[in-house]
Amino acid sequence: EALPVFDDKAIELCARKVAAVSGDVRKALQICRRACDLAREDKSEKVTLKHIELSVKQLFSNPYVAAIQGASVVQRIIVCSAAQSVKELGDGNVMKEELLANSAELCRGLGIPEPNYSQLSSSCSRLCDMGLLRLQVSEGIPRTDKIGVHVQTDDICFALKNDALLSRVAVAISS
Repeated sequence: EALPVFDDKAIELCARKVAAVSGDVRKALQICRRACDLAREDKSEKVTLKHIELSVKQLFSNPYVAAIQGASVVQRIIVCSAAQSVKELGDGNVMKEELLANSAELCRGLGIPEPNYSQLSSSCSRLCDMGLLRLQVSEGIPRTDKIGVHVQTDDICFALKNDALLSRVAVAISS
């Protein structure tokens, strides 16, 4: 006989929250594990809605999510473009020039004014300073700097799920 450790409504809430963001079962397991810890701290015999809600808040309310949500439109576009490019390449990094070109193309596709190279480059540098992207500087000539994404795809999707402009792009990255 199985022990009913989770309230049925708590499991359903966890499933709905994860499905709304990414559908990644690993994230659901993280939420459940954290909710179990919270239930133990409360000396509760069951994981309830309250534990799941607090777990979701703690796991999805991280500095990366806040940084993405507070970034400019161009910076959010660059993050999406970087995540998509890295996913497509499977390498973990994308050439900086290619990333900037893809970001400009995404701007055109979204119908917003295309930033110039200098704006894209400075936005990319700012994202590296914020810790959302990482820069690998090349020593060779010509320089072939590479950019990697330093934030999980789930966090990008969660940060942009209510973004009128980029929510569909974020969903495409996670699928």
